[in-house]
Amino acid sequence: MELQGPDNKRVRAVCFAKDKRTTLLEKQNTMSSVKISNYIVGPSWAGEGEEIRINDMSIIQAPSASEYNFQYIPNVNASGESEITAVSVVQSEIETGTIVNVKGKIKKGQNVKVVGKNNLKMLKCAICDLSGVLQITFWEDEIQQIKDGVVYTITNVSVRNRDHTKSVTTTRNSAFIEVNDVDLNEIDENAASKLLDEPAEDTTLEVKKIRSVELDKHKSCVHCSAKFPPGIETNVVKCLRCGHRMLFDACQQVVAYRITVSSRETIATLTCFSEVLENFFEIPDGSALTAACFK
Repeated sequence: MELQGPDNKRVRAVCFAKDKRTTLLEKQNTMSSVKISNYIVGPSWAGEGEEIRINDMSIIQAPSASEYNFQYIPNVNASGESEITAVSVVQSEIETGTIVNVKGKIKKGQNVKVVGKNNLKMLKCAICDLSGVLQITFWEDEIQQIKDGVVYTITNVSVRNRDHTKSVTTTRNSAFIEVNDVDLNEIDENAASKLLDEPAEDTTLEVKKIRSVELDKHKSCVHCSAKFPPGIETNVVKCLRCGHRMLFDACQQVVAYRITVSSRETIATLTCFSEVLENFFEIPDGSALTAACFK
């Protein structure tokens, strides 16, 4: 891994302690600051320079605000530009929760929604590059800042996966850079418009066969309802979407079933949340179903 310090100084780091890798991965995915002590500095095994070696004796903590005064700066290439991940690569290779930079032409959606307990404004849009089109979600003031049909480089977006479909969402650390790119300016927006077409509010589906049923249980942010990835072992977590910090035990518990069904000539995936399951099975105490799934 690579650590960034003051003045954008970067150093290679290697973690030999398995129990600390999960914590470091979580910090990396949320781009959170970290304080590492009791480490070893030695010649880099990857080439020139030195590297930090983290072992069982090393201590990983969250620093106080007074212990650091610099911000994360995205990696840049030899031309001084942020490293860009193509849309097709995001869709086929990048894991959920990874932070990437994307570049493309924006097609804005029309339906601004209000979500979460704090009524955050959300707008689903599309970003197109020469390799494909991808859904991107903007939040709050970003919705007004982003212009339709304009090419942007957008840094620090988080990769998401819902119903086996990849998308990205901005984070608190995202930055928007308007770019003059002739090739991207001329991209046809038909694919983006099709991606943003919303289905009718009420749809009746005649199911011939249930092909599979998959249980999805996870915890979500109490502030904006964003899903937390599995494997979190820390007591306090930070939401990548809204930046809210909370006790992990206080997070919302969400239960959903993903049901893959056959309907005539098509195969569809339906997501049923606990409220629907409670009504279907006539469960009077809805919390009992969720609690049972998290035992």
